[in-house]
Amino acid sequence: MFAIKTRARYLTHGIKTKAMLFSLLPQAALIGCAVSLLTGTLCAAYGTGAVFAGSPAEGIFRSAAAAKATPWLCFIASLLFLIWFRALRFTLRAVYYHQADANQLPPRSFISLKTGLRTLYCDLQLGLRKSGWFALFLLPAGITALLLWLILRRRGLPAPLLFAGAALAGLQLLCGAATAFFVNRRYCLTRYLMYLNPMIRVRDAITSGVLLTRGRRGLAAACRLSALPWQALRFFAPARPFGNAYAALLDTVLCETIFAEDKTKIKAPAVTFFIGKKTKITELK
Repeated sequence: MFAIKTRARYLTHGIKTKAMLFSLLPQAALIGCAVSLLTGTLCAAYGTGAVFAGSPAEGIFRSAAAAKATPWLCFIASLLFLIWFRALRFTLRAVYYHQADANQLPPRSFISLKTGLRTLYCDLQLGLRKSGWFALFLLPAGITALLLWLILRRRGLPAPLLFAGAALAGLQLLCGAATAFFVNRRYCLTRYLMYLNPMIRVRDAITSGVLLTRGRRGLAAACRLSALPWQALRFFAPARPFGNAYAALLDTVLCETIFAEDKTKIKAPAVTFFIGKKTKITELK
C-alpha cells in the first residue's frame, strides 16, 4: 500500500494542471447533454412555440414540421453529448494511465464516438452487476425491516423489541453495504484493460478483470477508501487539481500493480501490436 501511494504521489508532478484543464471538456459535454434533454422535454410537454416564444429563434419554429422535429433533434443531440461525455471521461482516464506508462497508446487515440459507445455500454454492464451485488447483500436488511413493519402493523411490538429489530436491520444494512463495496472491487481493472487493449470486448474485459483481482480485492478496497479524503478535496478549489490527480493516479497504480507488469518509462510511446479481435486473459490451470 505504501509503495502504491508513494508512486501515485510521484506521478502527480507535471500532470495536475493539464488533467484539470482537460476535465473541463467532459463537464461541458455533460452540460450540453442536460440542456438538450431539458429543452427536448419542455418542447414535447408544452410545445416548441411556447418554449421559444419571445426568443430570436421564434420565427424558425413557426412551421408545424419544425415544431414536431425539434424535440426529437434535442433528444438525439442529448444522446450524442452523452456519448461524447463518456468518450472524454475515458480519455481523461487514459491521461492518467499514460502518465504511469508511456509505452501505451496516447490519450488522443480514444477521442471517438466508438470509444464513447463502448464506454457507455461498459458503464451499463458494470452498473447492472454492481447494483445486483448491492441488492443481494442488502436483501437481509430489507427482509428484517419488512417483517418488523408487518408485525408492527398487525400486532404491534413493545418498544425494546422494536428498537432491537431496528438496530438489527441497521447492522445488516451496514454489513451488507460494506460487503457489496468489497465485492464490487472485482471490477476495478475493467477500464484499465480496455485501455491496454482497445480491441478487447467489454464482457471479456470484465471477466478478465474479475480473474485478475482474485486475492487482491482487499488491497483494492483499502486503496479506494484511502482515496476518499483526497476526493473530498475536490470541493476546495485550491486543492482540487492535486486531489483529482492523486485519487486518479492511486487507482491507476493499483491497476498497474494488480496487472503485475513491469513498466519501463520512455519519452515516446512504443509500437503496440494486437493479434486478433477477441484478445482476452484467461485463467491458467
